[in-house]
Amino acid sequence: MKKFDQKRILVVDDDVASINALTDILEKDYLVYGAKSGTAAVEFAKKHLPDIILLDIVMPEMDGFEVIAELKKTEETSDIPVVFVTALDDDESIEKGLEYGAADYITKPFHSARIEFRVKNQVKLQEQLRKQTIMAKISKKALSGSYAGSSIVNLIEMPSEFIDIAQVLLYKTIGDSDDLLCRNEWVCEEISLAKKPQSRIGEKFALNNLAASAIKSLLTGDGLELCINSNNLSFKESMKPTRGEFEEFIMIPFMDKGKLCGVLDFSRENDGREWSGSEIDFAVMFSSMFSDAFMRGE
Repeated sequence: MKKFDQKRILVVDDDVASINALTDILEKDYLVYGAKSGTAAVEFAKKHLPDIILLDIVMPEMDGFEVIAELKKTEETSDIPVVFVTALDDDESIEKGLEYGAADYITKPFHSARIEFRVKNQVKLQEQLRKQTIMAKISKKALSGSYAGSSIVNLIEMPSEFIDIAQVLLYKTIGDSDDLLCRNEWVCEEISLAKKPQSRIGEKFALNNLAASAIKSLLTGDGLELCINSNNLSFKESMKPTRGEFEEFIMIPFMDKGKLCGVLDFSRENDGREWSGSEIDFAVMFSSMFSDAFMRGE
């Protein structure tokens, strides 16, 4: 299973001092790599797919324009945002850079606050674009096909393209009770066999008082959130006996005609970090889309 990674920034400049300066500014928030030539930059990008490239224009042998043109030729690297960081500040160079597909343009001498702001903006923009792409795929899949067996598993695994998760469980309520039955599950194939959880399909799960009251609060509109998750230490401790191998969770209930009818449970291994706001938001959006499609199939 993939682990949570910091965003990776590739700094490309034939001036080592510039690489070091940009690394000093960004390394507290990102994993920063350096390349001293255009050729090395293209090779690195194709092999490691950085999230953003900060690229100088004036370099020997292969300049920045040639680098970005080469990156655009390959599907895997064509969408990597490239920000030119260069001493060239004439309109012609700026226009040429944008025509070649640069996402932004920063002139030297650069200021740390400007670099931080521009890079942060690119990270947010790329994350939003990726989320929209995945949600469009999910929407298309949810609106077509049947919702039983393998098709549900194929659907509930799709959030793993955006969220670092190890397992997704679909619970359905049993009659009019608060008890839940695990109907479907997806487990990340990259989990080692030693850590592979036993199947939970068919397992009954009785919501304990804390979780039950929290979910009911969400459904009646008394709560301020749309899910319960392990960022809340009280929930995490309360749910620990039922969590199995994965203690980090996001649980999202869904309703039918005003009644609790099921819960989607996203989980991962305990890696020492909280769920981010974007991860929780994405899980909530997916659950809303999924529950509509699933209840139509029921």
